[in-house]
Amino acid sequence: MKILVTGAAGFIGANLVLRLLESAEPLQIVNIDNLNDYYDPSLKEYRLGLIEAKAAAHPGHKYTFVKGDLSDRALINTSPRRRVCATASRTPTHTSRAT
Repeated sequence: MKILVTGAAGFIGANLVLRLLESAEPLQIVNIDNLNDYYDPSLKEYRLGLIEAKAAAHPGHKYTFVKGDLSDRALINTSPRRRVCATASRTPTHTSRAT
């Protein structure tokens, strides 16, 4: 099965991909994330490293990371998918300040 996951460098997306890689069914997972600096990019890189390591340990799956933006229609239209898991978002809660 082909699965497109958006925002997989974030907390929810990364955990979703890590769980998908445990599936017995062979999967083709494409992860699209723009790696913006909305929060610490090193944390996103760390999560991607965890995913890459797990993907390497599960050779029955095909994992691909694409640095890109959801607003790029051509990128989205050419990404292989049968299922889409949209986890990309910007949550403003961490920037809220009590005044």
